[in-house]
Amino acid sequence: MELASILILSLLSAWRPSVGKECDVRNILIFLLFLVYLVLLVFLRPFSAALDNIVSIGLTAMMVFAVLLMTLGIQQRAGQNNATFAISGWILMMSSIVVLMKAVWDLVTYGVDIYLTRRYTAREMARKKGELLAAAPEVQLEERSL
Repeated sequence: MELASILILSLLSAWRPSVGKECDVRNILIFLLFLVYLVLLVFLRPFSAALDNIVSIGLTAMMVFAVLLMTLGIQQRAGQNNATFAISGWILMMSSIVVLMKAVWDLVTYGVDIYLTRRYTAREMARKKGELLAAAPEVQLEERSL
């Protein structure tokens, strides 16, 4: 789903319209692409972790709103000082902050997961070694003599 949307976005971004109306059509198609992606995220919830689904839906909703504002600003042909561009810029800045916070969260949880997995594995190995030594007393004698 993500790769297909990236491919379509790349194709739409590569299109360089020569007339203003074609540019508006391209921008509306980009907005619709993000909107369809948001709807699919809401209904399919492709990630197994609830937090990943929530963050993805939130980020995509922010993108949809920013692209809508940019599309409206371009259609108004009001220039760079248009308020819609400023608002969409703030939305994009907030989305990048959310992405950074999510990346830090993922790294911390990954580190904790590795630490806990290693602790569990070490305990399991010690338990199995204890079971093997208890089951075979002759191994204990050989081990003590070494």
